[in-house]
Amino acid sequence: MLSIFNKLDCKTIKMANKNKILSKKNIDSNIFFLIFFLLILIISIITSFFSSYSDYRTHIEFVRLFLSNFLFFIILIILFRKFDKYKSMKKIILFIFLTYLVFYFTSSIFFLKSGQSVRVQIVSFAIVINPLYLISMISITFLFLIGFLSSFLEKRIVNSKISKENNWKIIGALIITSLIFIIFILSYSKLSLENEILKNYPKDKSFLTKIDPYLESKLVSTKINTSGFNVIFILLESVSARRLSSYGSERNVTPNMDYIVNNGIKFENMYSVSTHSDYAQPGYLSSNYVLSNNVRNFFLEQENQNSVWQIFNLENYDTSYFSSQDDNWARINKYFNYDSLDIYWHSETDGIYDYGGGNWKKDYDETTLESAIEYLENRNSSENSPFLLYLNFQSTHEPFEFPEGNSYFLPDRSSIFNSIEEKNLAKINRYDNALKYVDLQIGKLLDYLDKNNLKNNTIIVLSSDHGHDILNERDSCGHGCSIYNSVTNVPFSIFIPGEDSRIIYDRVSHVDVLPTIADIMNFNLSEGFRGSPFKEDKRIFFYAQNHMYLIGMIEKSIKIILDMNRKLIEVYNLSEDPFEEKNLIDDGDYTSQIRTLLTWHYCQLNYFSKDIPEDGLEEYCEVFRN
Repeated sequence: MLSIFNKLDCKTIKMANKNKILSKKNIDSNIFFLIFFLLILIISIITSFFSSYSDYRTHIEFVRLFLSNFLFFIILIILFRKFDKYKSMKKIILFIFLTYLVFYFTSSIFFLKSGQSVRVQIVSFAIVINPLYLISMISITFLFLIGFLSSFLEKRIVNSKISKENNWKIIGALIITSLIFIIFILSYSKLSLENEILKNYPKDKSFLTKIDPYLESKLVSTKINTSGFNVIFILLESVSARRLSSYGSERNVTPNMDYIVNNGIKFENMYSVSTHSDYAQPGYLSSNYVLSNNVRNFFLEQENQNSVWQIFNLENYDTSYFSSQDDNWARINKYFNYDSLDIYWHSETDGIYDYGGGNWKKDYDETTLESAIEYLENRNSSENSPFLLYLNFQSTHEPFEFPEGNSYFLPDRSSIFNSIEEKNLAKINRYDNALKYVDLQIGKLLDYLDKNNLKNNTIIVLSSDHGHDILNERDSCGHGCSIYNSVTNVPFSIFIPGEDSRIIYDRVSHVDVLPTIADIMNFNLSEGFRGSPFKEDKRIFFYAQNHMYLIGMIEKSIKIILDMNRKLIEVYNLSEDPFEEKNLIDDGDYTSQIRTLLTWHYCQLNYFSKDIPEDGLEEYCEVFRN
């Protein structure tokens, strides 16, 4: 097919020179479109065959892209010639063409970075994390530039005369390519190895599985007299369990966190609900899954949920919230109800922030802690009411910012001139410096509790919303692009004064944290909880709907990961393969686990998130309520 254009271009140029159509400032339309087709072809070859994600599926994808692009460019050439006398139509064709080029290049770059092209989840994520005015300005600027360039090119690109023979060759190439493309598309699902169950989900309801309720015993049977006990929730940001010394890190970075972990009930295998904050924090703080559709939960309406401060408010606690985070981030402030809080403070509360911009303006964690301690000192305790304090520290989120004078591990900056090894060392050092800085704030809090005789009657709950893959070894985005253990396993400990320290090795989930705390303190368990007090051998569910659309489950020691966009399945035996290196999908029958996970997923979208659930789902979904 390319030879047709080579012959065509030679004849076109000769005819153009003969008829004095082409000038030094003009370019023939055939050559123009052919150059960009070859450029896209080169990019497709690089992404499909030479990227780190290259495999059989990308090779099949290359064939699809080649055929679709070739078809697209032939149609452009025909239309551009058809409307030769209509300038406005030629501008529209060029506008479509240039927009496609920008999207194709952007998608290719994203694939080289993450292994997945631009999809609706990525676009929706960009929308929710940026202010509306910024999105509008970028969109208007983009449209203006593309429009200006289209007008400019319309004046420079000319159609040379071609013979009827060559014209029929173009039409013949269009017909042949169309037929090949149709045949390829009809067999694409088989060639691309799409899983049959996922390919037919959710149209074919045969995946729905009835699951027996959990009868296992509780993991934590502790009960305390809540009278006089204060509670502090400390939520870290982007900290995997393995980054703490108490979980195996060789660096002594977190002595204060380690104190809480080693002197409390330590959970070795805690799993976050999601690997990005806007979904992970609701799971942890309100015992909820927020999957509501196949694109993204935009939190357009405040959901009916019971957050930790609402639960404690019902028990006559003074409740306060202090976060270094900008709660405008990803519209997370539209999910939570802060009305019951006595004090609500985040980075935008006073209109002053220490770093960041857009919807991610943040305070240094020491600023957040100082505000919290000031509240504790000034609170009215005349009625001896206990307090709930929620603290969220953010320095361990990229770009790992903290005040000067806190760089303990050097170097913690790198440049383009450094080697990969030097860059990796600098990234690890920078992250550990941020983590140590956060740990220092926790140390200040512990000192305050000790000096003010609060340590012996204050429960401390320590965890992180999700983990972080510092060197992007399994998660190309650091977090949010995978649900591997490196980003789902987080530290978790409950420090209870007077309670013996111990270690629990069972796998547990963030969605069960709030019900467990409520159970320990003899509070009533809310009917809105999707979790329950920690139980033995309970299935663990987690997901990402950020840059990727992934759902996962652990049943016994088998971990299932479903890529809902690419229709791919991964299976790992965590007992034998804790680092998830060998995909077992072709080594056994995991249909039962896959159907269980799909049933859970379908229930989240069509039962729990609906005011009027789909008929007939109660018998399948109620088992997942808690």
